Amino acid sequence: MNVPPKLQVEITALLQEVQQQGQFHHLILTDDSGMLVAAAGQADWEAETLAAMVGTVWRWVDRIHQRLGLAASDEVALRDTQGRRVVGRTFWVGEQRLTLILVATVRQPYRRITTQAIHRIRDYLEQRRRRRGGE
Repeated sequence: MNVPPKLQVEITALLQEVQQQGQFHHLILTDDSGMLVAAAGQADWEAETLAAMVGTVWRWVDRIHQRLGLAASDEVALRDTQGRRVVGRTFWVGEQRLTLILVATVRQPYRRITTQAIHRIRDYLEQRRRRRGGE
């Protein structure tokens, strides 16, 4: 996804708001190939590395679904032994699959706030797409 600078700034601001509200360590938006679209959070995580890693996990999950004939997943989660988790939630904007990734402690609730963030991101990108004539 080729992200114009103005769009990246606006999505980053939205992610920063959600990241602070949820008190997540990091919140990242990626495209289907695992390329970073925007990120917010603490500087101790490399957003691009995490984006690429979760992109790789999704490709793996997609292959499993195809081979086993399972319905599509919309979330993957990894937990470490120190009480942190990485969650990737996918959603669609037109033909583009995006993933919202969060890094948080295992005790932090995330589902409601990330669902709201996904709706806001989707609405924003769809409105932008309609204004531009579906580009």
